[in-house]
Amino acid sequence: MTDIAVTAGDDYELKLVYKDTDGFIIDITDAIARLMVRKSYYSPAIITVSAAISGFEGEMVFSFDKIATAALLTNTSKECYIYDVEFIDTAGEKTTLVAGNITVTQAVTRD
Repeated sequence: MTDIAVTAGDDYELKLVYKDTDGFIIDITDAIARLMVRKSYYSPAIITVSAAISGFEGEMVFSFDKIATAALLTNTSKECYIYDVEFIDTAGEKTTLVAGNITVTQAVTRD
């Protein structure tokens, strides 16, 4: 599990690089990756983000803008969510690459 900490109202990027077991970068051209955030495993998705993929570099970038991170916090100073990243290769095989918790905290400096 890989946990993420985000401040509500901030822009946030999660960058992943897909590598084999020997640490060599895998070309992921034409692959698909998406990240989904939920309050619990059985609740509806709150955020679904598709990755910007740089295939030859094996890089996936998931971007959350300030509006999305602000929406994760409601009338409290801290909220916890779960997320995972699903990778679909060119053969259509699905793999969960990473999963964990997202902790969103209130910004002190805000409008």
